[in-house]
Amino acid sequence: MRSLPIATLVALMLFAFPSVHADDSTDPAKVQRFEVYKELAEQGDARAQFQLGTQYFLGQGTAADKVVGVQWIRKAADAGVADAQEFFAMALQEGVGTERNVAEAQRWFVKAAEQGKARSQRLLAAMLLTGTGGEKNAEQARIWLTKAAEQNDSDAVYLLGLSHFDGAFGTPDYAQAKLWLSKAYISGKPEAADYVGQIHERGVLGSADVVQAVSWYLANYRLNEATSLLRLSLLVAAHPEWTVLKDERLQLSPVLGQADDAAMLTTLRAELAAGDATALLSYGVLQYLGARGVSKDHKAAFASFKAAADKGSADARFLVARQYASGDGVEANRVLALQGLQALVNENHLLAQAYLGHMLRFDSLTARNVGEAERLLTTAAQRGSIGAASLLAYLYETGKDFSKDNKKAFEHQLQAARGGMPFAQSQVAGMYFYGTGVSDDKAAASAWLALSKRVVTPSTSWESRLESELRDKDRKRATRLLGELQAQQPTPLAVLPALAVGK
Repeated sequence: MRSLPIATLVALMLFAFPSVHADDSTDPAKVQRFEVYKELAEQGDARAQFQLGTQYFLGQGTAADKVVGVQWIRKAADAGVADAQEFFAMALQEGVGTERNVAEAQRWFVKAAEQGKARSQRLLAAMLLTGTGGEKNAEQARIWLTKAAEQNDSDAVYLLGLSHFDGAFGTPDYAQAKLWLSKAYISGKPEAADYVGQIHERGVLGSADVVQAVSWYLANYRLNEATSLLRLSLLVAAHPEWTVLKDERLQLSPVLGQADDAAMLTTLRAELAAGDATALLSYGVLQYLGARGVSKDHKAAFASFKAAADKGSADARFLVARQYASGDGVEANRVLALQGLQALVNENHLLAQAYLGHMLRFDSLTARNVGEAERLLTTAAQRGSIGAASLLAYLYETGKDFSKDNKKAFEHQLQAARGGMPFAQSQVAGMYFYGTGVSDDKAAASAWLALSKRVVTPSTSWESRLESELRDKDRKRATRLLGELQAQQPTPLAVLPALAVGK
């Protein structure tokens, strides 16, 4: 049994207490509530004791005092208030307002979990998976995590899918993994799509389906995340006739097209021995992903990318810069990352243009330069980057730093949708439905929505309205338009079966 990535578990176990604002302690309304809660709490009202404790803890209506706050919360927890039990468990786990005691934290998480608190069920499961605060118990972890997931706790849904995928409960259960990871994607976890793609690519539930794999990898295609780009480039290397991601794929060795892993690795290693830069880049991708019989090792992947970069591979230089930016497999170094990306931008490297544009707008550790970010992303989109197009659509539609421009938002979202991105397709459908940046068109909305749902996409609040508003002539035009859109999808996505419109 393989263990889940510790970083994933830690991230899902973290709890951020609400932030304290300087004026909360003197806010008249909060002062009044504090006085009411204090009087009731002193009379033994358990709910009031919890509310009073949180106000002390957060400094709401009174000076902040986490120790006194936790003392009142403990009283409420002893009285059986589930919210208080969960809060007290968090305080014990983090050592905030009380002495840190992880074993005692687990005991209180059990109490809150037994009362149906989904977050406590999920955090308890994470502790049982890692042996934090007690012995590991995979079966109990599965039970509690399933309970939390069934309450639609999005982190629990994702962690449950990952656990089944990775065999954290014993052996991998790919049917359950696909079920829960698909739900996680719908609930706002785009990274779950990568694992569903792997299930299709590897054929662990039957025959392999690389077309569905490509669709799911595109569902997770984001400029700040490398895995989907690498997986797509790896698949495309074996299918040079495909047009999907044709403008922003890595140029890997054609040797990867050999179906037999052992034979492919023998040939690739011969090229490595000859010092071939493309072979080094390709082997680094295999090491990064842990694919085709090569062990997953991000540190070794960085070494391979660096060696390929030293031999002149621009794509390898790009991946080296990305790893410097993320600190993944090498110590993070923003200076080297930015220098490497800027040098590639000066050489007109498409992937570098898109990624540097993303960093200059979104990376909290990089000095923001919105004007340059817009220029780089626009240039990359004009050159065919669907990742840059999708990001520009978001920025123009929301008006975050960029001037709000629904027409530009639609144009860029349409580019990404035509490039095969399921999320972009559902967004285009919504824009046609509401007439955002384009004339409203219910038939077009129906066709694009049906196209997007060949892969599971986030549900829409307007889908039922669309169904009721479609007229017979709209349905006929939507069916015709859907066929046209399907045929225009990049190879191999055009072969995915189309759904009936209005379903």
